[in-house]
Amino acid sequence: MKTFAFSSTGRLVSIGLLAVMLAGCGSAAAPAAPGTTGGAATTTAPATASAATASSSSASSTTQSAQASGPTLDAALAADLPVAIRQAGVIKAAVDPSFPVNNFYAADGTTLQGVSPELAAAIGTVLGVKVQLTAEKLTGILPALQSGRYDMAAMVLADTAVREKQVDLVDFENAGQQFLVAAGNPHHINQLGDLCGNSVAVNQGGAPVAIVEKQSADCTAAGKPAVVIHQYPAVPQTVLAVEDGQADATIADITKTSYEAEQSNGKLEAAGTQFAPSMFGFAVAKSDPGLSKAVAGAIDQLIQDGTYGSILAKWHVEQTAMKQVVINGAASAATGG
Repeated sequence: MKTFAFSSTGRLVSIGLLAVMLAGCGSAAAPAAPGTTGGAATTTAPATASAATASSSSASSTTQSAQASGPTLDAALAADLPVAIRQAGVIKAAVDPSFPVNNFYAADGTTLQGVSPELAAAIGTVLGVKVQLTAEKLTGILPALQSGRYDMAAMVLADTAVREKQVDLVDFENAGQQFLVAAGNPHHINQLGDLCGNSVAVNQGGAPVAIVEKQSADCTAAGKPAVVIHQYPAVPQTVLAVEDGQADATIADITKTSYEAEQSNGKLEAAGTQFAPSMFGFAVAKSDPGLSKAVAGAIDQLIQDGTYGSILAKWHVEQTAMKQVVINGAASAATGG
């Protein structure tokens, strides 16, 4: 394993073997690079600047430590944490690192970066605990959360009515979906109705799956060809499908479409206006209302002290900012509230 900590730029970087020997700690599973099917990579986000997670020299797993500099401990919010978490001093959290710019790997394939890791670190500071991040595929995160394997999904998840039946969503971003298409938009896809008879690539378990399935049903009900839906296990594969011409479009929230268009060297472009507005946030098991309350309170504090705004601005997603955290805001987002 390698041990990492946030640098002054906010990225998780190696702090070397000496810190590993001094810190002493447990083990983690193997990391999965974007678009692959490897094991889990565990990251620990300590609440103090000197904390670091120890690791062995094994290359089969990666343990990372993240710190935030601006936030301060709030004892009252920390008291809202479940007893088991307070005693352990750790919030176990899962994240799918294939969703830029919110949670994704850097070019080295092992360094976690984005809004989610940095916000998780800051939450840990406010609550006086470590936030241990483990890389998992999106499709397995909510079941693992419900089973008690994790305390939280520390990635930016779209808040939907279906998900609210399974978990509680602590929402802190508000954004709509958008199309990502080949440069020049050869299939003229600008709104959902334009998908009829065309193909679309979506991430398994993601919110766009339900959107395109409903649209396909609407197409056939109107006597038009169905939408050809291709589901892939990771977001990078949906983007590649559009680049390679295997799909006519993909759908993602506006933070991802803008990023992928910029990274494509002119091969892709964002198309159409936003649709299907959603709130986005971290997920917590319904059996842990105290954790939901504590995390919501911590993010509200980060909004007030400027940390939240700084993180969003760093990743160029400040347009998604909310003035206050909402728990289970699917209905509010759908009505524009």
